[in-house]
Amino acid sequence: MTSADIETKQWTSWPTPDDFWDFTCRTYGHTAMQEACLEAQDSLGADVNLLLLCLWMDDFGVRPNGSDWDMLLEAANWWQEERLAPLRMARRALKGQDGYEEAKTEELAMEQQEQRALLKCLTKPPVKSSHARDVWPCVSSYLQICGAKLKAPRNR
Repeated sequence: MTSADIETKQWTSWPTPDDFWDFTCRTYGHTAMQEACLEAQDSLGADVNLLLLCLWMDDFGVRPNGSDWDMLLEAANWWQEERLAPLRMARRALKGQDGYEEAKTEELAMEQQEQRALLKCLTKPPVKSSHARDVWPCVSSYLQICGAKLKAPRNR
């Protein structure tokens, strides 16, 4: 999807799991985005999949309603603690050794499963965001929940 599509499309539903995975692969494929996501994960305990879903929402000018937001946070915490953190620790311990690539593949498959679970938390249609796209309201809200101290956007 091009930026022109994002600007003109009126989004009325959540992405399919395949669409969200494609968005994730395209977005996370940029080195700067990957570094920013991993920094948020390592320094704030942020869930990269939820961060990328927030970015998708901000790109399309939508946000979840309050109860869906609460379910997203709860699900992301569960997936990180119960599924992904143990796999991530095991993979990191194997770096440079036999079994590393298999551990990486297993972790990536679990990331995709988490994305499906996060999308299931979105039970109500998206709410149109009233913020400008350059503010990233969902990303900012999530990072603040994780403990980030964010500065107000500069006036241009």
